[in-house]
Amino acid sequence: MQAEGIVVRLAGTRAYVKIKRSGGCGRCHEVGGCGGVGQDDSHCEEFVVDNSFGAQSGQRVSVEVPEGATLKAAMIAYGLPLLAILLGAGLASWIWHSDLAVALGAATFLVLALLVLYGLQGSGVLRGVRPRITGTLLS
Repeated sequence: MQAEGIVVRLAGTRAYVKIKRSGGCGRCHEVGGCGGVGQDDSHCEEFVVDNSFGAQSGQRVSVEVPEGATLKAAMIAYGLPLLAILLGAGLASWIWHSDLAVALGAATFLVLALLVLYGLQGSGVLRGVRPRITGTLLS
């Protein structure tokens, strides 16, 4: 998926890019609709993307989300904690045979999974699922 945006600021090898939403809920202009499509800046969202291209603040850029990245990110973000909860609950049930132990085992493994996910943010493991700047555009 391709999108266009403007680099708002830089942070190391990452850039904060403001991208205008291209679609809405289908009821955008109706009363009670989301108002997802508009001409003003209020309908823009800011995303953190890899800036291996070397774009500078204020530049218009093309941003690409790799094919299948959404599914991979969802599997990592939701699948790992779910697997940890099931593993923690199962292990605690097998060892202690107590409902309280099962709950504590599930909670403990969930916290460990969340810490692993937090640690993965800065690593190269998630590089294949992150959006990235692929080029600059003329103003």
